[in-house]
Amino acid sequence: MDLGATWHVTQDISIVDSFHHGSWKEPAQFAASQCSYFSNSLIVPVNIFNPTATLPITCAPPVSGIPNATPVHSNSSGADAFLNLDSNFLKQENLTNTIEVRIQVSPKVGSYFGYEYRHRVITDNLYNTLSAVYFPNNAARGSCALAGGVLPIGCTANTDGSISYVAPVVPLGPPGVTDINENHAIFGIWARATQKLRFSFDADIMSADKTFTRISPLTYQEFRIQANYKAATWMSLNGNINSYSSQNNVVNVNDLQHKRSYGFSVQLQPTEKFTLDLSYNYNSIFSQVLICFTATGSAPGLPACPDVPG
Repeated sequence: MDLGATWHVTQDISIVDSFHHGSWKEPAQFAASQCSYFSNSLIVPVNIFNPTATLPITCAPPVSGIPNATPVHSNSSGADAFLNLDSNFLKQENLTNTIEVRIQVSPKVGSYFGYEYRHRVITDNLYNTLSAVYFPNNAARGSCALAGGVLPIGCTANTDGSISYVAPVVPLGPPGVTDINENHAIFGIWARATQKLRFSFDADIMSADKTFTRISPLTYQEFRIQANYKAATWMSLNGNINSYSSQNNVVNVNDLQHKRSYGFSVQLQPTEKFTLDLSYNYNSIFSQVLICFTATGSAPGLPACPDVPG
């Protein structure tokens, strides 16, 4: 939803207020399933177990396997079949209000300055269920490894020697809520020095109190410059500079980014039947964020992680 209002204070001064409200919801669900067949060697056919217990998924065994046989499992062998159901929810509400003072300094010069406030509420939640089955031999492994001689909660021994596992039901917790408040200073100026030359400059400087991801900016500065020159009736020159720099330079994040572009173009139209466009653009994109793994027994001479004691 968008609303706007303009107050013409004088012939040369006006105040413009614009309001935007946006809200979207994105539920999602996916199922991940896996069937595993174990052998002592990649060149030895696998033993195919014939279960009588109910399986979480239907598995198609390899045609080279040995049917009605008992697989060989170690303590580290995973489940022979499992199904993971994951449900996710993401919602965002966005409120933006922008107020600008626009000044017509002269017929050839104009400017504006203003303030923008943006409030975002981001809510996310997830729910996960897992069911699996462990075939013999050594069915009591993984999530169903014996604890004090008994099976853990969620594990059920079947008559065929396998063990079924259903992850204990965990009540759906409250959603994660992130409130972000942004404050923007916006300003710009345009000038038409002559009928052939026009210039404009725009700026947006933002500061926020929180971020949703590590690469979201706490502060950013954006500047845009455009110039147009009509050198002749058949020739136009255009140039533009766009510079965006953002920072989330807090402890253990140290995120810095910039996107800068510089462009120049020439448009030639000597006749109504012939047009030639020549242009050049240069882009510079930079991004850094701290990713540092801490561990004991690391090799000597490695640099220490910034902001991490010890």
